[in-house]
Amino acid sequence: MGRPGDVKLAKELFLHWAALGSRGSGAARASLDSPCAVALMYVANSQQGDDLRGGVDGGSAWDLCCRQLHLPEDKTRILSSGALAQLMVYWIEEAQLPKEMGDVIYHGMVEDLQERGKRVETVPDSEAMRCRWVRLAIHRELDIARSQHAGDVDAYVDLEVDACMVQGEAPSQTAEAEEKAGDILASLRAGRLEWTEATQEATSAPAP
Repeated sequence: MGRPGDVKLAKELFLHWAALGSRGSGAARASLDSPCAVALMYVANSQQGDDLRGGVDGGSAWDLCCRQLHLPEDKTRILSSGALAQLMVYWIEEAQLPKEMGDVIYHGMVEDLQERGKRVETVPDSEAMRCRWVRLAIHRELDIARSQHAGDVDAYVDLEVDACMVQGEAPSQTAEAEEKAGDILASLRAGRLEWTEATQEATSAPAP
């Protein structure tokens, strides 16, 4: 049996997934069943709440993801679960989510690694492990969204397989897998660095 592929979400499916994380009477339960969707809407509310005056929804969350992934909001029709997973790992890494929320998302990750007989030896290994875990968590939540809207939504599945963690004396991870696991993370970090440097320059400039 092959490993799960990278799910490509049309906007309709994304909106149904985002709805799982929207606040409401079932928010506490949703945080357990759909922690990634909850995290998505938490960041969307944190970053868009003031500008949209509380009008944050799945559509605005889609726009936020497109912007942060450097994709044109008006032309993007598909977002991949792999890209969304890397974005979510970045949010956790940058403390844009409460620590408790990140802990819920990562719960069981290390145990899963051990049960599969894999190990982490390098920083790219660690990134690949986290991105893989979050991507598969998103897949499970997408299954919930599809089951709740059977016949209304669809997803396109890419057959690209997961990057494997190493086993035995094999190299810790292939170069291709390392590149794929960290390319978006690297881009996000570079954007953060550029913003930080520009902010420091602006705030340190002498007053006229």
